[in-house]
Amino acid sequence: MKRDRRRWVPHVTARPRRLKRGLSRARVPCQGQASVEAIALVPLMVAVVLLVWQLAVLVRGSLIAQEQVRAMALPAHGAGMVHVHSSIRVPTLLPGVGVLRIPVRAVVYGP
Repeated sequence: MKRDRRRWVPHVTARPRRLKRGLSRARVPCQGQASVEAIALVPLMVAVVLLVWQLAVLVRGSLIAQEQVRAMALPAHGAGMVHVHSSIRVPTLLPGVGVLRIPVRAVVYGP
């Protein structure tokens, strides 16, 4: 009785394919793998977008705070040093961060 060369193997569901040098390689189907990877990437992409957006909000807030302090420091006058302090509240997008404030100060040296 002859044995069938193409008998069933649990991890191989397709017929082996011949390669160039006579070697064969079994094809393993991977249907649905890309959709699983895409579903796994969605939370990671959301987190990356939130981090980049928060960084942009912080940079914009720091520029606004710096402009406010410079505008308050221009009319300041007095002998010696005059300190000008300002703080601006920045909206948070990330959960669990709380309140973000950007403190800025300027020192004006008078005659």
